[in-house]
Amino acid sequence: SSSSSSPSSSSSKKTKEFKERHKFYDRAFLKITAGAGGDGHQSFVTDRYGNKLADGERGGDGGDVVLRATATKTNLRFDSYHVKGHKGENGSSRDRRGGNAPPLIIEVPMGTVVKKVSRCQESNARTIHDLPEDILADLGPEQTDYTVAN
Repeated sequence: SSSSSSPSSSSSKKTKEFKERHKFYDRAFLKITAGAGGDGHQSFVTDRYGNKLADGERGGDGGDVVLRATATKTNLRFDSYHVKGHKGENGSSRDRRGGNAPPLIIEVPMGTVVKKVSRCQESNARTIHDLPEDILADLGPEQTDYTVAN
């Protein structure tokens, strides 16, 4: 009798996972952070006269986070709701600057409205700002990209 309950429970588990994967999300709260810049490099070289000269260079810039409206995406479901841009490359000796990180592109459906959201310090509750000046972007055919963090 225990073997007969196992298939039904696994079947209901699969059904639940399927429903969760295909659930429609029309609102999402993302915590978005731009990528950190690369570390600088401190090094010195001695010239032929015995003078110490700095030859290290600074790190590259961190990557931006860009929301891109696309017709292929129909849902605001994401694998992670904390998004962080790519880190810049570190600098090195011989005056070689670190490379800049590429932007992180997040695809969203056409018609997505990006709004400012803040949190209350005491209760940690979200406050959605619905005033016209608090709408950061309305992504559609006219504006397909919006840089959220740089």
